[in-house]
Amino acid sequence: MTIGVLKEPGFETRVSLIAETIGPLIKKGIQVLVESDAGSKAWCANADYEKAEMDQLRNALRRSYTERFLMMTRLMEMNTMFKQAKIIRTPYTSPK
Repeated sequence: MTIGVLKEPGFETRVSLIAETIGPLIKKGIQVLVESDAGSKAWCANADYEKAEMDQLRNALRRSYTERFLMMTRLMEMNTMFKQAKIIRTPYTSPK
């Protein structure tokens, strides 16, 4: 889903989404496109929208790094376990 935040006509001072509401939408996987100066008349600067997007990207990268670290730790533990494992094989004897 994509949501667009458009710059309103000259007489309108409202904006459809403020910067604080964009973060949760992006977190839910919704793409948000913001027109330049869309919230300028509602005291929402372009920098506020950019900061909201960058905060979400930073959090996503942080989670990604954490998840990769945990996965590598688990793989190293499994590797150590497999190196220490002994495979015991006994010949099959059919019941008589």
